[in-house]
Amino acid sequence: PAPPLAAATAAWIRAAWLEHLVLFFPDQELTPDQQIAFATQFGEVTSAHPVEPALEDEPRVLPVDSERDRNDYWHTDVTFTTTPPAASILVADIVPDFGGDTLWPDLRAAYYPLAGPVRRMVDEPAAVHRIPPLPYWGEPSARAPPRDDPQPRLSHAPPAAPGWKCSTPRYRPRPVSA
Repeated sequence: PAPPLAAATAAWIRAAWLEHLVLFFPDQELTPDQQIAFATQFGEVTSAHPVEPALEDEPRVLPVDSERDRNDYWHTDVTFTTTPPAASILVADIVPDFGGDTLWPDLRAAYYPLAGPVRRMVDEPAAVHRIPPLPYWGEPSARAPPRDDPQPRLSHAPPAAPGWKCSTPRYRPRPVSA
């Protein structure tokens, strides 16, 4: 693996991430081990996904193949667990000449301008986050169990999220970035 970042560089990247919410590092080639080594410098690295299968040799890296997996919809990573990850680190191995866009909304920019009554409506009730029996809405992915038998995918639910469902505030500010 690559050597760790200098402390000042890691601090600069963290500050830039907290300010801008998404960072891009073009023209990087990272192995799964290098991706994990990089991520470890910014916090605890969790398992890749509680439902979707990770890489065989690295349970903290989730392969996503746009030709095989359904990933063309808005989502927030793993909100159906009681402690979703603070961030995701994506490595784009193959990027098409056009299309294939990954977009990130700034939910703080959507939340803070809300009128007081609307903001209270968002703040007060809890939202139920869940994952359906299939990994994605609509068409099942190639690795999904048949519609009539979701149990093989759901049998490994972590203790923190029994049944793959949790209730949390609709707005969850990050401790450092709000």
